[in-house]
Amino acid sequence: MDFYLPKPYGLIIEVDGGVHLLDEIKQKDEVKDCRWLIERKMQTIRILNEEVYDGSYKDIILEYVNSIP
Repeated sequence: MDFYLPKPYGLIIEVDGGVHLLDEIKQKDEVKDCRWLIERKMQTIRILNEEVYDGSYKDIILEYVNSIP
């Protein structure tokens, strides 16, 4: 977990390197994201390092935040 926004957002932000694009790693990430977090009504957003460097991560986070009722 790199960043956490508590309720009402319940958002965990993971900044991932390219290795997380590999199928095996993606599957492990999905399992990790699902078990504990869903029970607590939390969501994980995975952002690639490149999205941090180019600034596009802001749109990803805002899209999630704006979807909260």
